[in-house]
Amino acid sequence: MSSRPSRRGSAFAWAVIDTLCALLLVIYVMIAPPTKHTPPQIPTYGQYAVIMTWPGSNHDDVDLHVRSPDGIDTYFADSSHPGIYLENDVIPNYYGFSKLNSERVMIQKTETGEYVVNVHLYQHVTPGPVKVHVALWNLRGWNKQVVLKGDVVLYFQGNEHTMFRFTLDKHGHIVSTNHLQMKLVGQY
Repeated sequence: MSSRPSRRGSAFAWAVIDTLCALLLVIYVMIAPPTKHTPPQIPTYGQYAVIMTWPGSNHDDVDLHVRSPDGIDTYFADSSHPGIYLENDVIPNYYGFSKLNSERVMIQKTETGEYVVNVHLYQHVTPGPVKVHVALWNLRGWNKQVVLKGDVVLYFQGNEHTMFRFTLDKHGHIVSTNHLQMKLVGQY
C-alpha cells in the first residue's frame, strides 16, 4: 500500500484554499474598502493669501501693501495685526540671482468689508522698468485657487499702483471687486 495522498484529495484541498482566499479577500474589501488617492495637502494658515512676484534678476525693492477693512495697512514696516500679517518680505539679493522675488500677506481671519492691495516701488536699482504680478489666492477648503490676479509695470522709485480691491461678506466670501486707485504709501 502506498502512503501517497490521492490526486483527488489534493485537488479538493486546493479548491478549499482557493475558496477561503476569495472569501478572505471579500471580507477585507468590505471591512477596509479601497480609498481614492488624494494628493498630499500642505497646511495653510489663512483664509486668503496675497502673493506678489517679480523677476529674480531684478534687484529693485518692491513692497506689497494690504489695507484691511478696519483701515490698517500691513506692509514691511507694520507687518502684523490680528488676523493679517506679512509672511514674507523680500529685500532683493544684490550679489546673486534667484528665479523669483516674492512677498506674501496672509489673511488668517476675514473681516467684513473692503481690502485694498497695492504695490510700491520702494527702491529702484535695476535700470528699466520692473514687471510685477499679484495674485489673490483663496485658501479655504481643499481647492486652493487664484481668484484675482493682475500685472503692472513700475517705472520709477515711489511708483505705487492699486492692483485690485475686494470686498468680503460676513462669511468671508468675495462679493465685489474693483480697480479704483487708492494711495496707501505716505499715509502712515
